[in-house]
Amino acid sequence: MALELMPVIKIGYNNQDIQTPDKYPYWEYPILWDKYNSESYKKAGFKDDINPYLAGSSFYRLFEITDSNLTKPVIDHTHEMRAGCISFI
Repeated sequence: MALELMPVIKIGYNNQDIQTPDKYPYWEYPILWDKYNSESYKKAGFKDDINPYLAGSSFYRLFEITDSNLTKPVIDHTHEMRAGCISFI
């Protein structure tokens, strides 16, 4: 048995007012879940397409994500921490 470890990131933008698929699990309905994820990311403001590590999932290989798409969740998820910061530079 061969085991490969690779860095992945979970990107979840499921609060975009897009109807969540009613068929589970995602690996049995990958086309449905890929469409849902793609529409959610587009509505959230991601600029580039993202291809999941496993079809239908929200896991992505870090080296396959564009800089633009990797920067967006970092900025979104650190917004509150940065809101009170004052820059003196």
